[in-house]
Amino acid sequence: MEKYWGVMRGMIGLSTTCGEAIELLHERLHQNQIHEMAYLMADIADACNQLEKSTGMISPFLLKDNRLEELTKFRTEILEKLVGAFEQSDQVLAIQVLSSQMIPLQKEWQEEMTRHVVPHVLS
Repeated sequence: MEKYWGVMRGMIGLSTTCGEAIELLHERLHQNQIHEMAYLMADIADACNQLEKSTGMISPFLLKDNRLEELTKFRTEILEKLVGAFEQSDQVLAIQVLSSQMIPLQKEWQEEMTRHVVPHVLS
């Protein structure tokens, strides 16, 4: 069981860092830096993939009314759009996906983490 508490603690930190990276990516794309931000996009994709795996591990320990798995699935779909925009060097599309989909979803995901994961770690 201690292993899962460790996973939850790691998720809290990674989720916060991922949210900050998404905000930074959005800001930098407004400064016409899509090519320079490819490394950050790759880091965000890696973090989201790790969070997806971790969510699958801890889901059995969370209350059934949480939406983490559902939101994780949506984030994966949005991430695919965002990666596609980067592959096409489509800065306008990347900004649009970030501002209208990824940033709001990340905030909602973080709220679910706060409601359903943080209490487990604090108890």
